[in-house]
Amino acid sequence: MSNAAPIFDKLKDDLTAAIKRRTRGYLQDRLQCGAYIYGAGGFGRRIARLMSDRDIPCLGIIDRRAGTGLVEARNVPVLHPKSISSADCAGKTVVLGIFNPFDDFGEIVRWLRSAGFAEILWGADLPEAFGPDIADFWLSGRQIFIDQFDRIRALGNSLADQTSIDTLATIIRFRALNGDRLDPAPSFGTQYLPDDLHGFSRPITFLDGGAYDGDTLRALQKFGVEISQWLAFEPDRSNFAKLAAFGATCGVPATLMPCGLSDRAHIVQFAEGHDTGSRVLEDVQTGVSVQCVAVDDVFQNVPIDYVKLDIEGAEGAALRGMAKAVQKYRPRLAVSAYHRPADLWDIPLQLSDMMPDGKLYLRHHYPNAFEVVAYAFP
Repeated sequence: MSNAAPIFDKLKDDLTAAIKRRTRGYLQDRLQCGAYIYGAGGFGRRIARLMSDRDIPCLGIIDRRAGTGLVEARNVPVLHPKSISSADCAGKTVVLGIFNPFDDFGEIVRWLRSAGFAEILWGADLPEAFGPDIADFWLSGRQIFIDQFDRIRALGNSLADQTSIDTLATIIRFRALNGDRLDPAPSFGTQYLPDDLHGFSRPITFLDGGAYDGDTLRALQKFGVEISQWLAFEPDRSNFAKLAAFGATCGVPATLMPCGLSDRAHIVQFAEGHDTGSRVLEDVQTGVSVQCVAVDDVFQNVPIDYVKLDIEGAEGAALRGMAKAVQKYRPRLAVSAYHRPADLWDIPLQLSDMMPDGKLYLRHHYPNAFEVVAYAFP
């Protein structure tokens, strides 16, 4: 028996309180008094540029790599954490200028607290303070969670196990309430085939959306899954070259498609050359032209057993484009749900609508609420 109701009642109360307490005005006032940035990488320097453009005093960028060749950013010094004293931190604000699935946000935030900073801005604070210029992947302000809370609660009630319920709640807390720990913790090394969910007992036809260089197929083979047919889509030309080279030697009957997935056949503008981060560009006429197709149009009467989608925000459209195949063949579905803020609930609820009598799970596989995957089992 799940324990969803009290978890989500408390979550809504905490979100409401945070919206009242950490207003845009409050956060901007803190910044105008001067702030440090933690992190001298691309995201931290992006924040430094925003602060400079808006005449917000930047007191320095803190980075463990200071002194190893890093130069000043917009005439702002890069400082090693060991050079920061408690007097430097007292009464001061620091902005977490790191946004990736590798560094442990929670560990850094705990250190910043122990160092004595009076205020730490991260997660939902950043779009609240800087506006949509800083939005990326799952970053959003807090209001979206209140506006969409009926859908969030509906998802909580639809999930098949307590781990999924706890995962949904802890990710929202991490994003919106600056929680510094994810509980349950990410399950490393089991993406697309979690060890607490059952595997496959027979050879399968595997449809791989966002196949990259064949990494998911290799992982499934490592787990002992026997693949009878591999249907792979990868629109990035550089990635596709790697995929084709691997496909020639993988020993699996394969159909490799150099195109993207959507709900229909059409041409999109695509930002390629970003390794695993290549993506469709929305409302932008730059990039390269890429063909997208719908699974239901491409594969006629081909039984599919397992679908994985990690296509940088195009997952919802791709699911619409395979509705007939899902209804007819009832494959297991594993779909990324973190590229956009609302994907966390929109993607799983879409899976539930497509497979109303199936079981729905949610897991996350990397730090900082990246690599969140919704699983639907027939």
